[in-house]
Amino acid sequence: MQERLLFIDWMKALGMLFIIIGHFSPPYLQIITYSFSVQFFFFISGFLFRREENLNQFACKCFRTLLIPFYIWGGLMLVFYNLQQRSMDIFFYSLEGLFLGCNNFMGVRGCGELWFIVTLLWLKIIMQFNKRDYMTWILVLLSILCAVAYKYLISNTQIAYWGVGVFNSFVAYPFFAIGQSLSKYKDGIKKIASRIDKYPFVIFISILAFIAITVVLIAPMNGIVHMVYGGYGNNILLYLIIGIIGIIYMFFIAIFLSKIKSWYKCVRYVNTGSIMVLGIHIGFVNKIRPYLVSIFGNEGFGFELSIISASVLLLLIFIPMIKFFTTYFPITLGYRN
Repeated sequence: MQERLLFIDWMKALGMLFIIIGHFSPPYLQIITYSFSVQFFFFISGFLFRREENLNQFACKCFRTLLIPFYIWGGLMLVFYNLQQRSMDIFFYSLEGLFLGCNNFMGVRGCGELWFIVTLLWLKIIMQFNKRDYMTWILVLLSILCAVAYKYLISNTQIAYWGVGVFNSFVAYPFFAIGQSLSKYKDGIKKIASRIDKYPFVIFISILAFIAITVVLIAPMNGIVHMVYGGYGNNILLYLIIGIIGIIYMFFIAIFLSKIKSWYKCVRYVNTGSIMVLGIHIGFVNKIRPYLVSIFGNEGFGFELSIISASVLLLLIFIPMIKFFTTYFPITLGYRN
């Protein structure tokens, strides 16, 4: 059995935290969080991806870990949505959106935030059949070109707001490919991780501050990144650069946090329920955010601190829920551990 890298688990948890913070945040903070958070999720997924020996094993694994949870949580969210709408037309449109893997379809909710599962499934299929390293980078180039073409073709059309999971793979694949390529150097990355915390704490914090400032200064140049709609902001090159810088930033933070052993069990639970967290957290965010705005307003340090605190608390609230579903309904979490 392969050794579990603690900082990788922390990186996954941090990725989810920043995605939640992004959904809480006002537009000017979303520009920062969206500039790397979802890209980071696909990077980690690529890093952890392993090709299966045969297609039957691969298909069974994808069905068990992705498709079943997708339709369970997507179906539940769709039911709650349509109980509010009470329209047969909306019901059929939202059902079509779910089966087509669209965040929204014909102006109504489809699979919602679970679009990432459709995108991830497509990326895994591509990587399963890709056996050669040079083809990975050819596909990266093709995906970048397709991302630019897709954004141009759907601009000012209705499909621009559908969030089609399969087509969103154009913007996600470069980060998935980087993660998969770096996974071959796991031992070297582990050595780097073990040495970083030996440097003086002041140097460590200075590096983090420098990277954070870099992201804050550059991200607005690219504008907001809506990967859910296959978007990359104003400039595909800036999108890639900021995403990579964000990955490095999260790597450093995860190394530091991985030394806090007492928190690790919570992190493991959060990672086990990643599909649940990423799929339904927006429902909680939409209920909590108005209360924060009513107390702190929708900008300023007080509001920013409140959304970070609320995001952390929301992750903690998910832990007992994940424990329950892991024990009694593990199928809903893809039998993860």
